[in-house]
Amino acid sequence: MSLKKRTKKGAAPTASEGGSNAQLLAEGLNANRAPAHRAIRGRRGGLKDMPKMPLDILIEIFSCMHPRDLLNLARTSKEFRRFLMSRQSASFWRAARQQVDGLPECPQFLSEPQYANLLFFPHCHNCLKGSVRTVVWELYARYCPKCKDQLFVPESVARKFYEEVREATGTPSTVVGIPPTSNWMYYDGTILKKEYEKIEAKWQSLTTNEEKRLFAQERVNTIEERARLVKALRDWFLIQADSRHNELENVKKTRRTLVFKRLRDEGWGDEIDKMSLYSREQLGSHKLVWKAQKLTEYGATHLCAGWQTIRPVLVAVMQDVRAKRLQAERSVLVQERLLAFHQFYVGYEESLGLRTIVSETQAGFSDLALMPPFRALLDAPSATVVTSQDFEHLRDAIPAAQVERYREQELLFLAKACEAYQVPNEVTSLGLAIVSFACADCMRDLRWPNVLVHECSRGQEWSAEGYVSDVSLFATRVQRRGPWRTDSVPFAHGSRAEAARSIILTCGRNPDTVTYADMESCGVRLICLVCPAEQVSGLRRVYDWKHAIDHRSRDCSPEYYSGEAEWKVLDNRYAAKVCEMETIIAPHPLYQEIFCPTYCCARCRLNSRVLLQGHLQSAHGVSNPRLDQDYFVHPDSHYVERRTLKIKFDKKARKVHFLTTGNGSLAGPVQCWMPLCDAPAGEAEVAHGSSTSGNPRSNHARTRRNVRGRRGGLKDMPGMPLDILIEIFSLMHPRDLLNLARTSKEFRAFLMSRNSAPFWKAARQQVEGLPECPPFLSEPQYANLLFFPYCHSCLKSNMQTIIWELYARYCQACKDIMYAFPFNCGSFCLTYHTQALISRTSLCFGILFKMRYGRLCIHKPDFEIARAQWDTKTTNEEKVRFAKDQANAARERKMAIGPLEAWKTNQASNRATELEAIKQTRYEQIVKRLREEGWGEEIDKMTLDAAYDLTHHKAVRKAQKLTEGGWQSIKQDLLTHMERVREDRLESEREELIHTRLGFLCDIFTEYEDSLGHNTTPTELRAGFSDIAMMAPFRELVEAPSSQEVTPQDFRKLYRAIPDAMAAWYDNRESEFLDLIPDVIEMPDWTSLFELATVAFECRECDRTDMRWPAVLAHKCGRTFHYYLSDFYVSVVASVSMEHGVRGVWNPEGNVFQFSERRANLAREVIKACGLEPNVATHEEMDQCRARLVCMRCSPSAKGFRGAYDWTRAVRCLFCGMLVENDLSSRVSC
Repeated sequence: MSLKKRTKKGAAPTASEGGSNAQLLAEGLNANRAPAHRAIRGRRGGLKDMPKMPLDILIEIFSCMHPRDLLNLARTSKEFRRFLMSRQSASFWRAARQQVDGLPECPQFLSEPQYANLLFFPHCHNCLKGSVRTVVWELYARYCPKCKDQLFVPESVARKFYEEVREATGTPSTVVGIPPTSNWMYYDGTILKKEYEKIEAKWQSLTTNEEKRLFAQERVNTIEERARLVKALRDWFLIQADSRHNELENVKKTRRTLVFKRLRDEGWGDEIDKMSLYSREQLGSHKLVWKAQKLTEYGATHLCAGWQTIRPVLVAVMQDVRAKRLQAERSVLVQERLLAFHQFYVGYEESLGLRTIVSETQAGFSDLALMPPFRALLDAPSATVVTSQDFEHLRDAIPAAQVERYREQELLFLAKACEAYQVPNEVTSLGLAIVSFACADCMRDLRWPNVLVHECSRGQEWSAEGYVSDVSLFATRVQRRGPWRTDSVPFAHGSRAEAARSIILTCGRNPDTVTYADMESCGVRLICLVCPAEQVSGLRRVYDWKHAIDHRSRDCSPEYYSGEAEWKVLDNRYAAKVCEMETIIAPHPLYQEIFCPTYCCARCRLNSRVLLQGHLQSAHGVSNPRLDQDYFVHPDSHYVERRTLKIKFDKKARKVHFLTTGNGSLAGPVQCWMPLCDAPAGEAEVAHGSSTSGNPRSNHARTRRNVRGRRGGLKDMPGMPLDILIEIFSLMHPRDLLNLARTSKEFRAFLMSRNSAPFWKAARQQVEGLPECPPFLSEPQYANLLFFPYCHSCLKSNMQTIIWELYARYCQACKDIMYAFPFNCGSFCLTYHTQALISRTSLCFGILFKMRYGRLCIHKPDFEIARAQWDTKTTNEEKVRFAKDQANAARERKMAIGPLEAWKTNQASNRATELEAIKQTRYEQIVKRLREEGWGEEIDKMTLDAAYDLTHHKAVRKAQKLTEGGWQSIKQDLLTHMERVREDRLESEREELIHTRLGFLCDIFTEYEDSLGHNTTPTELRAGFSDIAMMAPFRELVEAPSSQEVTPQDFRKLYRAIPDAMAAWYDNRESEFLDLIPDVIEMPDWTSLFELATVAFECRECDRTDMRWPAVLAHKCGRTFHYYLSDFYVSVVASVSMEHGVRGVWNPEGNVFQFSERRANLAREVIKACGLEPNVATHEEMDQCRARLVCMRCSPSAKGFRGAYDWTRAVRCLFCGMLVENDLSSRVSC
């Protein structure tokens, strides 16, 4: 079918607009153009007759070649392989080997090609994976890590074979088998499995002892010969690696020197000279500079980068270096100005007199440095000279600037307070008791104006840049407050507003008017009635108003307790006594250490968490310093909270008991006798004081923890008659008995005594098959070992493994502590052996060795006990008796291990069987429930995979009996799962049906293709089975409803429609590729766009850029066999195509091909150079053009020849970066 023509709007670019990429000369050739083929430098087949050359010439040629080149030559063709791999060519290989300095002679068991392949080709000798640098010298081979895991086995596998060889021939076993190699997977070396099996099979085939002896001797000689050359080869290989490393280092250094020279030529010499050593090293180690590649002028990519390629990147680096240097110089200048300003500010502060709390809240040095009048001077241009005299003119502006700054902050926090607390928009509102501000960083609640000096708001801004960063850094250096954080104010309104309002109302004050000072002086104390009293002592904590707010918002918040909080306000006399006790009791020492306030000296800038008496005495001569005059507490300090008390009300005796909450100055409990209140006796049950709350409610009983049963009901159990206790304990499990012994001291004393042994024995009878308790363990120890899975050292839980040799359980961390290697105990073992005349083996068993990391380890506690007891023995008789006792004890402990291990294994098996039975029963019950819900048919139709998914569903695969409540909780999840199962089944059935119908269509289409005859080149360009399946009449039939029966006869009716469908598919593809061509390309009147020489298409998958129409239709990337496409039908078609071995679906996503814009631009330049018009020149005309192009950039050969290119190779070379502008500068003729 002829191509459709179309007209494209837009003028073609002129030669001046496009520019010339090269100056070309063209000259015709008399010979006709050869068929297009792969571009290979030089004449094809020029070396095919080389093996027939005279021998002396070959020797002369090969003697100048490296063994690597000789082996590569042997791999180019069959003729060269046959020639160079013959024994007659050994002299060539020996001559080539002489080119390598210091290379040892080729071993006799290797051929010359094998030797060259081993040394010079770093690929795996099993899977041919590249970049395998390590040679296994013992085997004269290279293996990648994956092949090592597959081909090597531990040497211990051959131990039995070694012993057999030694017994039969007396030959050392290690030289009969395969030489062991070091491998990280095994400690005792590895052997090559394939060769070991070969040797073992050969050994088994030998019948007489003489044959075996000769075979063993032959293997000995072979191994010795192989091992003799290993050291020389290793040394040569290391020398070669070191030489190569030095060579690459020299190339890198030369490249770095040239790069620095180029940068100096570009005008960066002054910048390089000013660079610091670190910056220069950073530039020298840049990935484009420190490369083992010679620096050329041009390069295609960064992997093969010339100077022109890397120049923009390095220039950008140098620009960044210059910017950083200028910024650093600017920073130094600003720091000098800040130093002058700081000296001026210190003098200004000294003129003001003593420091006070008020002065701390005012704008300081860093705040002033950021205000406009001072910043204009400090941040002036670098050319401006700023001296300390310039700051004197601004002395009078400091008070006004501080007032302005204070007012700005005041308005900022007032706006926050008005928004959060609905207080009047007045400055006095900041002093209200309910107004506080929460720091987002440290979560502290702060008040005005202390919030202005909070450390979190004045930390150094790491994100700040320029002048602000310089001010922040200088303030840190001179130990001044940093500037107010400009990135974000870390304060929000207090999170305890509601709790504060409620507590203030409880105290009888108005939250909207009462100030912080009023609440501090009111002396109100409260008791929380929501929290229960302590169970044993019945004590309750007394709070002031601030601690009550903390308690309400943190410990007694609605998150933990539902409902409103209720408080009891103590009467005045009782509250006054509590306040008096609070002043007597000192804070807890640990609290004092953590929250000690920061003290500030009023006469200098010293701030310290230690009282300043010594400093004021020595530095300022103040012998009796006074608080708030000579020193003061920093406004941002943690306040030292009052010591809270716990009290107990005794209603009958009408006493008040005081108890301190720690190591205070009063050792509790302290009793204080006093009348409580004048309320009638009947009201004493309700409260000892007045009852109020934020929302008053009726009195109610205190909430307490709900404990099942009566408390303390078993406390008298140890005093019960013995026969009753035996009856009770005989029905208990040892686990329950030990748990009971851990409930109280009384039960522990009772059950851990020797008189309670019958109870433990009776309880042990409840466990089926449990062996008797070993004599070296007590009954509680025995129960603890078997039934409590925790570490016997650190009590870590879930330790299921019992170390039977030690009769203990240890976690991994404790194993590292409890075990020691034998060499740490060798001296004692030797003494034990020589003095007690008992073999060290008995000591090993006596101290219970344990395997760890493949080595023996000693249990350190047992070892220390044994050594301590040994040191107490004075005579040899005592030492011998002790050693024998140790050995007997060890044998006794070992004898008990077998039955216990068998019982434990049986218990684990029974438990697993029990759990599996529960899971199976649960599964059957769930299946029954699902059938009752109407899913029986779906369950019967389940596939094996669907049944497995249901069986292993998290709600089904549980060792838990199914109850009605449990079924209701998992019912919805299982119904959802069954719906998914049904959807998958229906989709699978639909896919199988479409698959069958597509099989019918494939048979019909195959019959049609067979009728066309043999396949030719044009047949690859027409529509295939998958394309026909996507066409409307065929797809409609395949996708017919499942209820409609579709037979092969239905597809045969469409047999005559196949040619039309194929033609329509071709037209659609033609339109598709025409749409890819840009509108700027005009179509000539006498031809089609596809015939233009500048029109080609590129593939996004493989990056091929020279595909023409219609050959692009046969490109493999345009077809896909992906079965995970979004379109269900397309996925099935792709699957059927792959199954029948036909072409896949054509470009289903529509994003594989695009117009090759880059190649079109390069083709324009080449066509112009050939003397033709790019807008009208066709592929046929360019192929007939006899112009040839020469690259003047490429170096000529030794004889001065240069390569000549036709137009297609010239475009390809330009595209690959081999040719650049002004390189195609002359023409040649043949």
